[in-house]
Amino acid sequence: MSTTANSFKFSTVLWMIAGLLIPFWPISLPLCWFFAYRSYRSGGAPGGSLQDLHTAAELHRSGAISDTDFEKIKAKTLGSN
Repeated sequence: MSTTANSFKFSTVLWMIAGLLIPFWPISLPLCWFFAYRSYRSGGAPGGSLQDLHTAAELHRSGAISDTDFEKIKAKTLGSN
């Protein structure tokens, strides 16, 4: 479990805005907002939480992110490169 508090950072806001500006909303909005959420949850800490992995798995199942993207998120969350 992460000991850092949730916090909005510049990157969190950028991901939220990018989700709205990229024209193909059915894919870009959930994907960018997932990264915004991950940025918010991390609070600047490296890696991710198991909740991030769960969210990524849901996005992967729905087809919003590719196999490659899911594997990258999984590797980062679990700490293996």
